[in-house]
Amino acid sequence: MVSGDRRPTNILTLDIEDWCQSSPDVFSGARMPQIPAPTMRAVTNTRRLLGILNEYKARATCFVLGSTAEAYPELVREIRDSGHEVASHGYHHLPIYFQKPEEFRADVARSLECLGRITGGKIHGYRAPYFSITRGARWALPILADLGLGYDASLFPLHSRFYRFPGWEGSQDAERFPCLLAFGGKQLLEVPVTTVRIMGQNLPLGGGVFLGLLPLSLFKWAIQSANRRGHPGIFYFHPHDLDDQNLRRPGATFKKRIFQWGLRASRVRNESKLRRLLAQFSFTSIHEWMHSNLLHP
Repeated sequence: MVSGDRRPTNILTLDIEDWCQSSPDVFSGARMPQIPAPTMRAVTNTRRLLGILNEYKARATCFVLGSTAEAYPELVREIRDSGHEVASHGYHHLPIYFQKPEEFRADVARSLECLGRITGGKIHGYRAPYFSITRGARWALPILADLGLGYDASLFPLHSRFYRFPGWEGSQDAERFPCLLAFGGKQLLEVPVTTVRIMGQNLPLGGGVFLGLLPLSLFKWAIQSANRRGHPGIFYFHPHDLDDQNLRRPGATFKKRIFQWGLRASRVRNESKLRRLLAQFSFTSIHEWMHSNLLHP
């Protein structure tokens, strides 16, 4: 990052979870999954990622899973002490559209209590597992506002053909850039992941698994396109996106072995791609971006 750079500051978000808590092996059907406990790989991969960000003086919002935070509270304090924002990813890594409103409220409230207790500060934001505040789960947004959160980063404005999870029904008609939502007397800033609209379709160019599968030039173009319109590029990444070793699972079916091979091959390239993005663009957390833009719902 060049000192004094006048280019728009972009937003980096990290979903802090273990691969075993979020992989398709866990959530592969239309029923609520049983989420396993996190392992030390979550800690190791997160520390590796924090080290990379420190090299480039980049700051991020870390959406930490409550169950991961309770298992490894020292990791949450390391994130805080490294200058990053700690936000909520819920307590269990469960799709919102399979929950009832009271279950969702309890899950988020539990995560906020846990993270607030560990960090000693207020938690300002939330991201749903699997970007699962979808077209049929918008009822979750006023609950987040009622819980006192300032922003949400759960909407992924895509057609479901581009993000294949059972039950996921995203809407590509949703707002593609940060916008304020009003619920009675309360407001919530929505911070959607970056997409690019081509021939009437929103394409996912904000990171995640797509980073390893698509050319880096597309992600640079997406960030620059958002910046030209006066908006930040909003990028997301997982610590396990750096880890190709946890995909080596014996006894998998042939179809799963092919999937694991492709994902493992893409993860080998992820660190290099991430470093090139961090070298070219400036990144900060959502809360810092809100503060610099005087956006305080």
